[in-house]
Amino acid sequence: FPFIICEMELSKGCERSSYCSFCTEPVLRGKLRSRSVKGVLREMKELYKEGCRAFRFGRTANIFAYGSDWNHWKPCPSVLEELFSEARKIAPDAIIHNDNANPSYMIEYRRETVKILETIVRYNTEGDILSFGVESFDEKVLKRNNIGSSPEDVLEAVKIVNEIGGVRVNGVPKILPGINLLYGLIGESPETYRKNYEYLKKILDKGYLVRRINIRQVMIFPGTPLHRYYSMRRFRMNKSLFKKWREKIREEIDRPMLKKVFPVGTVLKRVIPEYKKGKLTFGRQLGTYPILIGFPGSFEKPVDVLIVNHGRRSITGIRYPASINSMTVEELEMIPGIGKNLSRKIILERPFKDWKDVEKVLGSNSTSHLKDLGITL
Repeated sequence: FPFIICEMELSKGCERSSYCSFCTEPVLRGKLRSRSVKGVLREMKELYKEGCRAFRFGRTANIFAYGSDWNHWKPCPSVLEELFSEARKIAPDAIIHNDNANPSYMIEYRRETVKILETIVRYNTEGDILSFGVESFDEKVLKRNNIGSSPEDVLEAVKIVNEIGGVRVNGVPKILPGINLLYGLIGESPETYRKNYEYLKKILDKGYLVRRINIRQVMIFPGTPLHRYYSMRRFRMNKSLFKKWREKIREEIDRPMLKKVFPVGTVLKRVIPEYKKGKLTFGRQLGTYPILIGFPGSFEKPVDVLIVNHGRRSITGIRYPASINSMTVEELEMIPGIGKNLSRKIILERPFKDWKDVEKVLGSNSTSHLKDLGITL
């Protein structure tokens, strides 16, 4: 079966009574209509029979609101328990991931959504993400675009997901928030950029984990309030400000956050090679918003990768298991602190009988680093 993730449609429309200025849900789909649990599971069963081993409950505006149209517009934990528990029975060895969630809805219905989140963590696959449509941390922008959330709600929702979903399986958190930011909205000003950065920095400083931050320019669709606003006014987004603050977030938030989410020494299972550039193969795991991983060598089949370093939006690694007596010079050079000179020394001096032999060549610090990474003789 090809390396694809099957998107399972859970619902159409949005549970909110009024909508965000840029949103196409009311234009295309209207009020929330949840698909039956039996219908979803029946489709999943047939796909699994055909060989699909990765599923995402992604075609829904807010996973926590699924089934709320059957429950007087309140979240229904029992419906999500049935969906996830039966899905896991149907596909016991499959990847099961999610996509969208509303942080303010989580806070409004904290008791019910905590139960739902606990259900998700019980049955999902590690590396999962709840995509929060934060859009902005500027309260003026939130109000003028009818986004219906507050910066403090977002912080609290991030905290809750970390507390329940931050448990690691195979070295990777079960489920973490993802944050979506939009620029070009009504009421935006230079202050918006500063506020967005400051709240992201606050999340980082509090020790909360965020799997990824999407920074986008808004797309304007006919029929939306934002389209009407733009058609009546000349409004241009400040692209130089956008690029400046995007780069600041990528360097000062993304990079340190990535180091926390995927620490050096983590092993990522079944990384699927996508393309080769120079001496590096680039690949991803199958799942929702999988991280891009660069690793030396040529590979055609999935490979386990040991993380050795971080970029701003990607990570670097080497194939795993890794033995100092068999690693290529390119793999050795990827490890921080080894470099070209030491890697050539290793090649010339090996095979090593024990770590004392390695220490004679590399010194105690580099030897300890290799052992801490999980590299063997």
